[in-house]
Amino acid sequence: MISFLPYGIGIVFGVLTTFYPTLISGFSRLQSDPGDTRFVNYVLEHSFQLLVNTDYVGELWSPPFFFPLKNVLAFSENMFGSAPIYWLFRTFFDSVLAFQLWMIAVLTLCFVCFALLMQHYKVNSWLSAFGAFLFTFGMPRVSQLGHQQLLPQFFTPLAFWFCWDFIRQPTNKRLVLTLLFIYFQLLASVYLGWLLLFSLVFVFSVAWFLDKNIKQNLFEYLRKNYKVFIAAVLAWSTLIIGLFAPYLETKKLIGGRPYSEVADILPKFTSWLRPAPGSLWWPLLSSQPENFLPWPVEHHLFLGFAVVLLTGFSLYVLWRKKEVLTFERELLIKTCLVVVAILFILSLKVGHFSLWRAIYEIVPGGSAIRAVTRISLVLYFYLLIAVIVCFDSYIKKASQPRRWRVLVASLVCLLGLSEQIALSLASYEKASFIQVELEMQELMKKGCDIAYVSATTADPSFWFQQLSAMGAGIQANVPVINGYSGWTPPGYDGSMANEPRKNLDQVAKLLPKNFKGQLCVIFPTDYTEAESVVAPHGKIQYRSFAGNFTSYSAQIPLQIFAQAIEVLNPPNSLKLGSAMTLPVRVKNTSNFLWFAKGLKPVRFSYHWIGLDGKVALWDGERTELPLKVSPQESILLNAKIKAPDVPGKYILRLTMVQEGVAWFDDRGAKTKDLAVNVAAQ
Repeated sequence: MISFLPYGIGIVFGVLTTFYPTLISGFSRLQSDPGDTRFVNYVLEHSFQLLVNTDYVGELWSPPFFFPLKNVLAFSENMFGSAPIYWLFRTFFDSVLAFQLWMIAVLTLCFVCFALLMQHYKVNSWLSAFGAFLFTFGMPRVSQLGHQQLLPQFFTPLAFWFCWDFIRQPTNKRLVLTLLFIYFQLLASVYLGWLLLFSLVFVFSVAWFLDKNIKQNLFEYLRKNYKVFIAAVLAWSTLIIGLFAPYLETKKLIGGRPYSEVADILPKFTSWLRPAPGSLWWPLLSSQPENFLPWPVEHHLFLGFAVVLLTGFSLYVLWRKKEVLTFERELLIKTCLVVVAILFILSLKVGHFSLWRAIYEIVPGGSAIRAVTRISLVLYFYLLIAVIVCFDSYIKKASQPRRWRVLVASLVCLLGLSEQIALSLASYEKASFIQVELEMQELMKKGCDIAYVSATTADPSFWFQQLSAMGAGIQANVPVINGYSGWTPPGYDGSMANEPRKNLDQVAKLLPKNFKGQLCVIFPTDYTEAESVVAPHGKIQYRSFAGNFTSYSAQIPLQIFAQAIEVLNPPNSLKLGSAMTLPVRVKNTSNFLWFAKGLKPVRFSYHWIGLDGKVALWDGERTELPLKVSPQESILLNAKIKAPDVPGKYILRLTMVQEGVAWFDDRGAKTKDLAVNVAAQ
């Protein structure tokens, strides 16, 4: 009879030690950082909006960010396989609370599914719970708590369960369930699904080599069921192709990751001995600083000395105590340990060398696996199967007294559990970004067809700005040009420096030429530089309810650097070095206000160009505007012009310039060119 007590204790203890910042704060704090955490929340919310909102502006593979680019979901994980869990919570709670509950739920499912696998192998309930705890709440996974796409691994134990049973005794049902759960794991997490599929190839190969009966059983199965086998594999392949077709299209657009980027996140030997910060062994094993390794969070792979001891003990049992193992268990343990060794050797980086280069070059999808250190989540899965099953076999059949065996098992479990507790888990207040998103959302709902957030002051980090815009956009059901993802689209300035006019110029290039509508530009109210350069009509249109953000709107297509210049009395010749006043009429043909004052005012100026096309003088005299010039308004100026000091025939090129931003003619604006002869006279 199965005892549920150890499983209940394991789940409760795991949730408490992993999510204590969330639980103690009453769910007011979100784990773990405001980057990938909020992005994964966004992806899950995107799927929920597709499900419940018939007017939703997003499409399955095109959530409404990085507008107008399509297929942007394929820049990162899609989370399709774990989204239904989020939908359940989202039906009753707001998006952030639903996401927090989703995190807890998916890890609980990981625990349950690993425990079910152990029960399938008839492992003692306490040891099953111990193994499930290490698989679910172990240090390597808790270290990746900020990459929530790595949490849903609950299909992996089920895929292995039926795959192993199919290898040993193939049936149509086991084949279909194996393929189905592999596909579900790919849906739940592309990274973990690819690593699972990659590792199962080695599971099959090793088992085939170790047990000669496998070949005979498989050939016999194929002889009788080859039609079903072919149909199942073809159907599965069709599903896989359908899932990855958008990713292949995206790769054509943005290219693949260079191996140099992958090499930075290959695990070193020290990575496997590096525990999570704040854990029991952190003071002992963290002599090197966090910045010693590139991407340090990816290198906390140590699962604890209890697992090291159990691994050594398992090797001892295979060598000296085989009598405690049945043939089935011995084959399972050997296969899993060999697969662990293969994955370890393939991924290990020694100096500048790693066998993973061959995987990157040859295996389909290998070039998309940047953070190879995440292979630990699959490697430890096989290792835990081996050591838990082996330890269970020894405890049940060893000749020592039962009391002694229970004591040893208890000490190992207590050591293993205590090693996983980390006392420095990152979290932050939800309110720090919810307020920002609500204000932006309010402004986006006021007649915006598209929104663009120029900058925020609530947090200077790039991802805070972009994700705040994305979160507000999805709730307001307004596409946003901003974006944060695993990739940056071509032509998109990912840094989005706080230069609003420069950014809007990039925005104008990104928008489709035939698109018409209102673009809302949102920025902090106290950001005076932004107000002086991006206001299209010269006045504040809307201010958010708390007064922290201001929005302006501009008609699309955008005309940012646009001008019309008319010379009333053009000169034919000028004296060397002479100064003159040139009457001109300048019209603002853009849909943005020209400010005469401020940090970056618009002024009239010119260049002197030789007839050979070479620039004789670029920075001409400036003529200030006497007042603001609104879109489609004209103004008369007495422009200050100074002739070159070298005689010759020149082109006097007249243009506007926004100080500290750009010359209008550099951004495609039409200039007024005059042919002028400069002589000594």
